[in-house]
Amino acid sequence: MDRKLKFIQYFGFITAGMVGTLIAPLLPEVRTALGLTYSQVGAVLSAQSIGTLIAALAGGYAADRFGKKSALLAGSASLLLGLLLIVLARSFAPAFLSMICIGTGFGVYQVAINALCADTSGTNKGAAMNRLHVFYGLGAICGPVLSALLLGQMSWRT
Repeated sequence: MDRKLKFIQYFGFITAGMVGTLIAPLLPEVRTALGLTYSQVGAVLSAQSIGTLIAALAGGYAADRFGKKSALLAGSASLLLGLLLIVLARSFAPAFLSMICIGTGFGVYQVAINALCADTSGTNKGAAMNRLHVFYGLGAICGPVLSALLLGQMSWRT
């Protein structure tokens, strides 16, 4: 497989893992800043999974219909938009919608990256997918650690 494609896939999954897990250490700050109840915090967290589920169901079709590159770009744009919106959120509804946006971006991105990995890995598809998902795990480990470290230095909104 082309080294550039490997880098894109691995970096993308590290980033996706980080984005998917960085919110947990921020929850007390986010809850206070937005005036959320514990039920609302649970709903906001669930919103990301709702977006991921919806996008995972449609992401394969989108990647086949519009191409993997377009799906990756759309997923990335949705992730970035969601991250921007959560920072700007001042109440429950915008926070909920931003997390759906993050989840949708992640779902489309994940499906497209997996399809790209399968297409470019030749006969070793299983091993290639395994390596790819190791990078998600690395990002998922780093996300909460990074956000906890940064939270000691700055606001969750910066």
